[in-house]
Amino acid sequence: MTLPYFYKLFLEDHNIPVDVEFGVFELDGRFSAHSWNSYDGKIIDLTSALQKWDITGDAIVLGNIIEKGKDSLLYHRADKLPKKYIDFISEIAIKEKEIIDKRLEDSSLDYYKEMLDTDAFLCKALRDNMNSSKTIEKELLPNNQDEIKHFKEYFVTKF
Repeated sequence: MTLPYFYKLFLEDHNIPVDVEFGVFELDGRFSAHSWNSYDGKIIDLTSALQKWDITGDAIVLGNIIEKGKDSLLYHRADKLPKKYIDFISEIAIKEKEIIDKRLEDSSLDYYKEMLDTDAFLCKALRDNMNSSKTIEKELLPNNQDEIKHFKEYFVTKF
């Protein structure tokens, strides 16, 4: 989820102001943490095809699909999460102790953990204003040198 933050810094270095949007995407009633960019309210998402579980969303630039993916992702910003997401997070947060105590061995445990981690990330991102270039430089750059190197080698050089 770091690429949109690096993309923001890169474009701002070229006097193109974009925002980082963070939240979740929804597919078939399930949610996953996701970050993307926007310019003048239009989506820029170059990473939707890079999801786990064989999910490939559309590559979008300024609201236009430039490469069609097999999945139609529904975007929800962290400050506008749908009620079903809030209800689900509330339910698993309440059941967290029970889930841990039972040491459930099914695949839902991994999804529950991911969703609690997602919600924690969204709360932190909102609290810390992760759309701020200064915050990105302070919070993400020091701990993500490999991702920055990859971004510069495979994206910036092509731009």
